[in-house]
Amino acid sequence: MSWSPRARPWLLRLGGLVLALAGLELLLRASVPEPDQDRQLLWRVFGAEGYAERQRSLLGLASVDALAPLLQPDDALLWQLRAGVSLTGEALDPVLGRAWSVQTSPQGMRARPLAELPEGERRIVALGGSGTFGWGVEEEQAWPARLEESLDEGAQVLNLGVPGYTIAQSRRHLSRWAAEVQPEVVILTVGDSESRRAPRTDLRALSPGLSLPRSHTLRLARHALAGPWAEGLLFAARLRLLESRVPVEDFEREVRALALLAPRTILVDLCAPTAWRASLAELARVRRDVEVVRYGAAHGETIDGCLPTAPGHAALAALLASRLYE
Repeated sequence: MSWSPRARPWLLRLGGLVLALAGLELLLRASVPEPDQDRQLLWRVFGAEGYAERQRSLLGLASVDALAPLLQPDDALLWQLRAGVSLTGEALDPVLGRAWSVQTSPQGMRARPLAELPEGERRIVALGGSGTFGWGVEEEQAWPARLEESLDEGAQVLNLGVPGYTIAQSRRHLSRWAAEVQPEVVILTVGDSESRRAPRTDLRALSPGLSLPRSHTLRLARHALAGPWAEGLLFAARLRLLESRVPVEDFEREVRALALLAPRTILVDLCAPTAWRASLAELARVRRDVEVVRYGAAHGETIDGCLPTAPGHAALAALLASRLYE
């Protein structure tokens, strides 16, 4: 194939640009280490509005960077808990500043290792974001551990909560372990993660796609320009150019898929926004295999209007126990 004389200069320029970019990539890989935290990989934890707000203050920015030791990128789930970490609450959340700690199992859960689960016992799986994970409280104070304490001997509650998770991520997270765990009951807390704004919905972000090598140059640029990028996200959100991470119609489909993973599914309305709360009520009305519990019915306290305090977790566990024994 021969190229016209007019096309050859452009092809030479294009080839030179590709070589220059490749050379820059190799040079940066050899001379500049990657940042400890790619702030844009985990920005969805906070959504466009929350991420931009944190970028504006050093303390808020520290709360983004503090997630680096706890959360790691995951091709199928966007992020997951790091396995085998031990961290203090002050390091995880400089804004909250509470004395609490986090340890994760070899499987990357805030729960006992799966190898320690006895065979043949009744298993309940707790799913959701920070409200299930137990942000701001010790593991034994979070409602999954409190619930297990209140149940009959032989019942186990496995905490699969991960900060920032939506129902879409939670369902796929459970799918990884469903065959091994074989839950009898699945309990999912629904907070405000579903409504947070993002350029792509979770279903599109979680869809398998072409996997390209990670560019060191791009990651350094993204880290350096995190502030302007966050403001751009916020501007796009205000113009309604961004979608909810899990729109209501996707949420309802995810509930139906989640209900297939266990004989009984309980959804906890922790602080669901209005549209999602209405969807929960409708799902509970039309489906016999889905139940809805409102955290407000437990009269529990919150840290920030959404996340339960230690007494709040205890109150929620008591409410759930009463529902399980109905």
